[in-house]
Amino acid sequence: MNKPTRTPKQAALAAINALPDAASFQEIARRLRVLEAVREDIEAGQTVPARDARATPTSFRALIDEGSRSPRGPAANAAFFETLKARVRAARPE
Repeated sequence: MNKPTRTPKQAALAAINALPDAASFQEIARRLRVLEAVREDIEAGQTVPARDARATPTSFRALIDEGSRSPRGPAANAAFFETLKARVRAARPE
C-alpha cells in the first residue's frame, strides 16, 4: 500500500514543525535543502537499500575516528572528497 504523496509545501511544513521552537533560520534552511536533495534523489531513482542505510552511520563514524587519530594532511579539495566517498562506499557491507 503506497502512502499518499505530500505536496512540497506539506513536506516543508512537516520538516519545519519537527524542528525545535528555538531553531534558527539557518537550521530551517538547511533542513529544507536536505529535504529537497532527498526528494530529488528519490525522483531520480538514486536510492540506497535500507540495510546499506543502516550500516552507513557505523562506517561513517569509523572514518571519523580514523581521521581524528591521523596527522593533519593537505587541504581538502574535490579529489579528496571523491576518494572519501569511494572509501565510504567500499566500507558498506554487501
